[in-house]
Amino acid sequence: MDADGATTVGLDIRRVGVVGAGAMGRRIAQVSAAAGCDVHLFDMATDAVARARDMVREDLAQGAAKGRLTQDDADATLARIVPAADLAQLQVCDLVVEARSVPAVRASRPRPSTSSTRVAAAMRFARCASAWDRASR
Repeated sequence: MDADGATTVGLDIRRVGVVGAGAMGRRIAQVSAAAGCDVHLFDMATDAVARARDMVREDLAQGAAKGRLTQDDADATLARIVPAADLAQLQVCDLVVEARSVPAVRASRPRPSTSSTRVAAAMRFARCASAWDRASR
């Protein structure tokens, strides 16, 4: 933990963007939030993020009921997962993870998808785009 009480991960990653709120995306969001990172969760399907947060809420409640974590920790973890309305909101993230089914998209659309292009742009503009940038400071 650092001076302001936030848990830092690896290269001082505090904000994680996750693109895709399916099974993999919501688990990445949950683990990142449990580690103390603020998570911005985005999905093209508007209701997918709400469903993902509901599933994370249920998982955390089960963990609290079994004594694996306190209810306060569960509440804090869920509070760190916030919906992102569009990919531009991921520009504040130190790390952006794409957790969506790329092979399914490529099978139906041989050229790069618009959403993949937007994810790449969000990643380019992320403040922590490269490790060597931090090392050179």
